[in-house]
Amino acid sequence: MFQARLPGQDFASHVAFMTARAAWVEREAPDSIEQAVPVEFAVLTADGTEVADPTIALEGTAWLDVAQITQGGLPLEADVADADDLRAAVPLDLGENLLLIEGLDEAGEVVGAAALTVTRLP
Repeated sequence: MFQARLPGQDFASHVAFMTARAAWVEREAPDSIEQAVPVEFAVLTADGTEVADPTIALEGTAWLDVAQITQGGLPLEADVADADDLRAAVPLDLGENLLLIEGLDEAGEVVGAAALTVTRLP
C-alpha cells in the first residue's frame, strides 16, 4: 500500500525494526511497571480506630496505576492526589466495621489491598 504512494522507500527495514521492538517489549518488559512502582498500596489509618462520624476519611499511599478504590467491592469517593497520597471517604455503620479496601487498575484488577477494623461510636 505505501509502496505505491512512496516509491523508493524501504519499508522492509521499518517493519523489521517494529517487529524486533515488539518482540523485545513482550520478552523483556512485561513487568516493567511493577519494577518501576516505588509506592506500595497501603492504608495508613490505624486499625482499631474509633470515630463518632458516619464516615471516616482513610489516608494511605497508592501509585499511579490505581484507578479506583473500593470497599467490599463497592466504589468509594477517593482521590489519589499524587504518586503517594491516597484519601478515601468510607461510610460506616454503627458499631464495628471490617473494611476491605482494594485499589484497582484501569482493567479492574486488584493492585493492592488492606483490611482494618473501624468502630463507629453512637
